[in-house]
Amino acid sequence: NRRGLPEGHADVKRMMTVPIMRNDEIVAIVGVGNKAFDYEAEELEVFARYADSVWDSIQVKRVEDALWQSREIYRAVVENSTDSIVRCDVNGKFLFGNEAAIKLLGGAEAAPIGKTPEELGFCPAFRHTWDASLQYVVAQGFPASFEFDMEIAGRTQTLDMRFAPEYSPTGRVVSVLGVARDITERKIAERELARREEQYRVLTETMKDVVWVLDIESSKFRYVSPSVYALRGYTSEEVVALPVDHAMTPEDRAALKALTLDRVAEFESGSLAADHFYVDQFPQPCKDGSVVWTEVVSNYYINPDNQRLELRGVTRDITERRQAEVALRQARDTLEQRVEERTRDLTRVNAELAAAMQVKDEFLSVMSHELRTPLNAILIMSQVMLEGVRGSLNERQLRAMQTITESGQHLLAMINDILDITSVQAGTVVLDRALHEVDALCAPLIDRLRAEAATRSQSIDYVCPSEPLYLWADGRRFGQIVRHLLENAMKFTPDGGQISLFVQPDLDRRVLSVRIEDNGIGIAHDAIERIFQPFTQADSALSRQFGGSGIGLTLVRHLVELHGGTITAESAGMPGSGSRFTVQLPWQAPPVGSPHGAILAAGAVHGPHVVLIADDNPSAQRVMGDALRAAGYEVLAALDGIEAVATARLRPPDLILMDMQMPRCDGATAIRRLRQLPACAATPIVAMSSVVVPNDRALCLDAGADDYLAKPISADTVVDVVARHLAPGRSLIDAASGADARPS
Repeated sequence: NRRGLPEGHADVKRMMTVPIMRNDEIVAIVGVGNKAFDYEAEELEVFARYADSVWDSIQVKRVEDALWQSREIYRAVVENSTDSIVRCDVNGKFLFGNEAAIKLLGGAEAAPIGKTPEELGFCPAFRHTWDASLQYVVAQGFPASFEFDMEIAGRTQTLDMRFAPEYSPTGRVVSVLGVARDITERKIAERELARREEQYRVLTETMKDVVWVLDIESSKFRYVSPSVYALRGYTSEEVVALPVDHAMTPEDRAALKALTLDRVAEFESGSLAADHFYVDQFPQPCKDGSVVWTEVVSNYYINPDNQRLELRGVTRDITERRQAEVALRQARDTLEQRVEERTRDLTRVNAELAAAMQVKDEFLSVMSHELRTPLNAILIMSQVMLEGVRGSLNERQLRAMQTITESGQHLLAMINDILDITSVQAGTVVLDRALHEVDALCAPLIDRLRAEAATRSQSIDYVCPSEPLYLWADGRRFGQIVRHLLENAMKFTPDGGQISLFVQPDLDRRVLSVRIEDNGIGIAHDAIERIFQPFTQADSALSRQFGGSGIGLTLVRHLVELHGGTITAESAGMPGSGSRFTVQLPWQAPPVGSPHGAILAAGAVHGPHVVLIADDNPSAQRVMGDALRAAGYEVLAALDGIEAVATARLRPPDLILMDMQMPRCDGATAIRRLRQLPACAATPIVAMSSVVVPNDRALCLDAGADDYLAKPISADTVVDVVARHLAPGRSLIDAASGADARPS
């Protein structure tokens, strides 16, 4: 130390140092000191040899320590490696194996060290591959890699094996070191990936749609499926080599580029879901100069291999669909034009028909007056003559006067029927409904017709329940229905025949059945539907034989339908089999114990409540209408919202049943328009909807409805809801029992 001895060091009186030289360099200096006498030259030589010996011993120790440490590291690596590590001699005998190798070769119980693959019982195919690979490395003298399929515990494993030769000091290969890695799962994954890639390749190459991938940064296609040739006439290679602009028409390029920039910004902002797809339609140019219309479904994504933004998509040829849409649009326009023309024609024809109806009505009015006036005089004078006011008549004159009277009455009845059927067909007949006892309407009619039937020895039976029945109907029109059916039965029943009238209520179906039966000539099966047509009889010969205008049954059918009822005809179709006509009218029994007088009084003061049904389904409308009529309500009908508003304006109903899904004008719009009518501002409106969504009820109520019914709806439910909203005084029976019904 240039600064002297360290503190506390003994004083140095004498010192001898020698350098240790290796390769002409000083690697260390060794010294001794404080000898009592001076050091001799012989001592220096001995000390130098000693220092060299000590240095050699130190270096040997260092090498041994390094070698031990290296061996420990090697042992730890080999023993703890998951790869199988083996050493074999040139004949394939295993000289060493780590734990993984021992397990691979059959486990400790197999004692693989010192044995060959053949002695370990490996299959011939594996032994052949193993021996060939081993001998190749021995012969070539350099490392090589191989793959083996090895059957282990009934399962085939694929091994990636790397052999490295080990040499003797003389340079001869004496052993081979092998490292095996299990790549079974990787090979399975590679095979699955290859299979899928082949599937996708076959799919994209055989499908008609074009599959493509576009690199956004370069604006060039990275992949285009071969089907692009069928679409545009370009090969996949040509499209990939061209910029993306080439896939757009010049007119669309600017717009599509701007759209792409917006979508890229939207994607990069993170506001889109990863599975968000765009659907576009635009034309693409073809190689032959034509244009094909395409539909493109695309999706942006980040390529995981290069982290570049790409657009992948599928392009479909929709040229034929576009042409069909254009043709359909043109056909629709043509149809609309024809509808407009037809509407104008129908409007003109309707106007002409209305004018003709007006002329007809005026003619009938004049003819009614001109016919009734002289006919009235004839009937009066004939009656006077029959009563002998102008003197007595002899038998011949009396028969003549009776003929004149009967013919005049027949002519008057025919004139009345013609006027009635004309009014019914024109829709001008308004029923004057009231509550009537059925027997009070039928009994007088039966008595009068029995006297007429007696002249032909015919009998008329009348069967009606002893308990009084009450019907809400137009009494005069109900009498017309029964009279025409009875007179029709009498006309076609021979002398001495039997006619029967049955009146029977049906509590379950809520109808009143009026049935007329006879044992007359009957009706042919093919003529049953025809007999209800105006001026038509079952057989033209019958008109000549029995007379009649052929309008009686037509008038009956219209009057029955005006009451909300039905009429049917039945016959065996053979001479003498007779016929049966059944009329069914809406009816409801009065409450048990209710006084008939109270019912009559209520019927005289109160009419039925009016319910408007707005529904574009005729079947649903009919079912609800029949149920409500049977419950004593008068029913109005509309097929859409426009008709509903127009009907309510002409005749404000007491309650409205509104279907929410109708053509031309839906339920919500109709409700808002109805609420603007003063007469309907507070009218209960029940919305009926077939849209089953959580907020459908709220939407209907927000539109102005008072209640909501979800379809399908039973007829009983409709009646109950209507009754609840119109209480008190909701129906005829309620009125009879003391409810405060509003007059209609």
